[in-house]
Amino acid sequence: MEKFIVPRSSFFLILCIAMSVGFAGVSCATGSDPSNSSVIVTDVPVAMERSLATYRGSYENCRVLQQTHVVHFPFVLPVNEPVIKPIDSGSDTILIKYRTMRWSDIGYTALGFLFGVITDTAVIAECGALAAADTNPQKLGSAMEGNRQVGVFRFRFETGVGSKAISDAPLAGLKERIKNQSDARFLIAVSADCEGDQEENQQLMQERANYAMAMLKNLGVSKSNTEVLYRNLRQCGEDSESRPADRYVYVIVKEG
Repeated sequence: MEKFIVPRSSFFLILCIAMSVGFAGVSCATGSDPSNSSVIVTDVPVAMERSLATYRGSYENCRVLQQTHVVHFPFVLPVNEPVIKPIDSGSDTILIKYRTMRWSDIGYTALGFLFGVITDTAVIAECGALAAADTNPQKLGSAMEGNRQVGVFRFRFETGVGSKAISDAPLAGLKERIKNQSDARFLIAVSADCEGDQEENQQLMQERANYAMAMLKNLGVSKSNTEVLYRNLRQCGEDSESRPADRYVYVIVKEG
């Protein structure tokens, strides 16, 4: 999983809270809370899968899995970062992580601030869908790199299977997006895990790409409006693990 990077330190947040008390209208938040449960969100939620590491869209139907009070001593050095527990490999949901301040964190910080101890909360949540994004995916070599991303739909596969996804649950959202985005173009990002022979995995990715292309064709999408990107299997080594999260097709919807 991609390491989560906090763009703002907790020390900065404490200063921001102090300013908020002194000056009405000052905002500390940099993003909305997908679980609608925080006092202040201190950074933008980030998808924890490597393939969505740069995603900066909004999240829907979220359920909090873990909440950990993280102690920072002195001030910005985290002492007890939470261990991320993987979700069910067959799930269609997205795992995300973000930082918030709860009222309890504010209380702990008030008690320990003079000793260099402040706290915030690291939240791990499971979200059922990805909504429109405000930034482009970092896909080098794509002819659509400059087109704004407006939707992401993930289809997961069993090991060794390329002709049918585990679930077609994302299909309904994809249909709706196509209906509402008549000028859309489609970037198909295909992956296989590192298990087995490289040539076999390359063939497996081709089957998964064909699956996605046929699905889009059935939905009325022209082949000229699609582009396929494949995972570079040369990144796999002898000690690479077989990861269910690497067996996927992402259909990334972009403006025309």
